[in-house]
Amino acid sequence: MSSPINFFLLVISVGFLLNAAGPVSAQAVPPVTSAVAALSPKLPTQADTVAALHRLFQRRRVGGGVLLSVSGATVATFMGLLSSEEGFGPGTDVVLITAVSALYTAPFWSVGASKLVRFSRKREQQVIDEFVATRELPAKIRRRLKPAYFR
Repeated sequence: MSSPINFFLLVISVGFLLNAAGPVSAQAVPPVTSAVAALSPKLPTQADTVAALHRLFQRRRVGGGVLLSVSGATVATFMGLLSSEEGFGPGTDVVLITAVSALYTAPFWSVGASKLVRFSRKREQQVIDEFVATRELPAKIRRRLKPAYFR
């Protein structure tokens, strides 16, 4: 049936396993709060959010200025071509060319002007003051505030 050698090997094996598991169970278990804190993302502070709001508003104002500049440069180019000797050639209608250039640049101009108005320094200060007072941001601003602005 069972030989004394098999019983002896079983006792030795169990003893070895218990001995090997001893140091592992003697180690200190870190508190759960540190593991949770290590895994949870760092929430931005109020100062981080205000800095992110500054970056958001500044980038949107720059974008609006670029769009206005591009539309103004395009109209100026068309007007310069009209006033040159060669221009668009004989028989071109100056009013038609001016209207086409204005229509072509109208979307760029309107989006640029809209950005400059919606993301003005005055509006930025209003949003920051409201955030500092209530810790709440308007929904439109909250949607636009991406993690890249917090870097």
